[in-house]
Amino acid sequence: MIGGRWTGVDEAIGTLLEISSQVARDEVVAHAMLQASKPIVADMQIRATDLGLYKTGAMVESLAVARVTDAGTGEGVVVVELGPRLGAKHYWLVKLWERGTSKAPARPFMRPTWDEYERIFPTAVTMALRKSYETIAARYQTRVARRAA
Repeated sequence: MIGGRWTGVDEAIGTLLEISSQVARDEVVAHAMLQASKPIVADMQIRATDLGLYKTGAMVESLAVARVTDAGTGEGVVVVELGPRLGAKHYWLVKLWERGTSKAPARPFMRPTWDEYERIFPTAVTMALRKSYETIAARYQTRVARRAA
């Protein structure tokens, strides 16, 4: 009969917990969400251009994604917003085009874009988090190799 014994289970669990806590940090999750949002913003910019909106260049340039740090949320909650940057030239026009006015019909381009991406957004965030996990795991592997040497 052949047998074996694996020692170091507690150390392996500890390492996995450390790696998981590093990947779950708000900064890492926010970075992943921002990366996953970039294609959505790019598509919004294309749609805005296709609509031939007034001052399209300035409006398109105002569309971005940013982390909201004053969202009133605590640790462990990350909020990002997609849309016109506050303070950007003509950012207020985006609302008028998206919702319409009493004299002009709505020409939404942001909401339809989000509706198309909403289903795949969690997968995109997960893929971005996987890259962070691999980077952090490689650091731990290097650290363990140094200790062993």
